[in-house]
Amino acid sequence: MDFERAFKFPTDDPDWIKKVVIGAILSIIPIVNFISFGYALELLKNIIDSKEELPEWSEFGGKFVKGLVAVIIYIIYMIIPAIIMFVFGGTSIMAMANGHDAAIAGGIVGFGITMLLVILLAFVIGFIIPMAIANYIAYDEFGAAFRFSEIFGKIKDNFSDYI
Repeated sequence: MDFERAFKFPTDDPDWIKKVVIGAILSIIPIVNFISFGYALELLKNIIDSKEELPEWSEFGGKFVKGLVAVIIYIIYMIIPAIIMFVFGGTSIMAMANGHDAAIAGGIVGFGITMLLVILLAFVIGFIIPMAIANYIAYDEFGAAFRFSEIFGKIKDNFSDYI
């Protein structure tokens, strides 16, 4: 991977400053920032298609939808750690609320183990999500973000570039 080129090609666009400023402004406005996320995903699609050019700031609705769908993909991936946290973490907290010394000690240990598991799982899933979103963008299909064998294969084949 040519890192120098990756950071240099955006400045080849004569309107790059205007495009970056628009993106920066949209990024700080809640909900509207899905548009700038969609723009970044459109740039990713250009890179996947070997087009080294910044997208135009047009079709805001399409960019908003792409950004929103990517956030939904992220949320779906993170549901498993959230469920584990709520179920096991909640159980541990209820045990601690019991008030007995043994229950409090068990609750603390259980909560600690749950947190460790959730953090590790979220880290692993967080490592997978960018490729899942890239797969969604490459195929322009929501389901492509959940083609696990394809996603893991791409991560494996491009591991050094991916990390």
